[in-house]
Amino acid sequence: MAEVLKPDLCVVGAGSGGLSVAAIAASFGVSVVLIEKDRIGGDCTWTGCVPSKALLKVARLVHQARNASGFGLSATTVGPVDLREVMDYVWRSISKV
Repeated sequence: MAEVLKPDLCVVGAGSGGLSVAAIAASFGVSVVLIEKDRIGGDCTWTGCVPSKALLKVARLVHQARNASGFGLSATTVGPVDLREVMDYVWRSISKV
């Protein structure tokens, strides 16, 4: 027979909000069950906030390097952007979260 869980709190959805609530409640000694139908982290982690912020960081760095002379810096050529490397960076950013 399956074990019956009797938590103090049931959190539905392991997005950023659900993860935060579950972690904070658990840190206070509250027994928690966390239910997620898909990947932990939610849209923010996988398709929204994290990947977009990673792409914006790359774009900002490229822009700054290409416009360094306006700050008295002499940057050598900033070659074409390697999209494969950029996407590797995005996936590394997601995996850290």
